[in-house]
Amino acid sequence: WKSMLIQVEDKTIVNIRYVRSIWIYEHQYKEGKKEYLVKCEMTEETDETVKTCNTREEAEKALEQILSQYDRGQRVIKIK
Repeated sequence: WKSMLIQVEDKTIVNIRYVRSIWIYEHQYKEGKKEYLVKCEMTEETDETVKTCNTREEAEKALEQILSQYDRGQRVIKIK
């Protein structure tokens, strides 16, 4: 089992071992205004926001970055 860390938006470090799922959450904060959050659910049933994005495409790229770095065995993932 790979031990990896993800640095989330508020500089918290999350150990991938304790992540149950990662997904994109569409949040409408005003009528006609949306943001897309790349979120991860932790085993202790808390959520962490990895990145807040203006578009779904940007959020999908962040999610893809996590997956591709995980596949390559990166130890620490920083989302840009």
